[in-house]
Amino acid sequence: MAESSNDSTVVSIGAAIAPAASSELKVQDVEIDRIDCGGRKITHIYASRPGQYAIYKAAKSDVLVHFSDDPDPALAQRDKIAPLGPARAELNSCLRTVEY
Repeated sequence: MAESSNDSTVVSIGAAIAPAASSELKVQDVEIDRIDCGGRKITHIYASRPGQYAIYKAAKSDVLVHFSDDPDPALAQRDKIAPLGPARAELNSCLRTVEY
């Protein structure tokens, strides 16, 4: 799993953690039709709590998590989500089947 030194991190639910392109992207910036740090258009927001996290879907992408803007809670969030790997992969497989 890749680690990020940036304040904000996005992880694909079905893949390894990808560092944000810029620490300027904040949880509050995750909005439908905006471009995320990976250059993908955000199409759905499933859950969001300002400053803490956002769970969203981007065009032709897996479900993604934008972790806390604060590095300490973000690290704890990454640790908590790691055991969900097999279920996340299955979910993303189902989503790909429906979309494509």
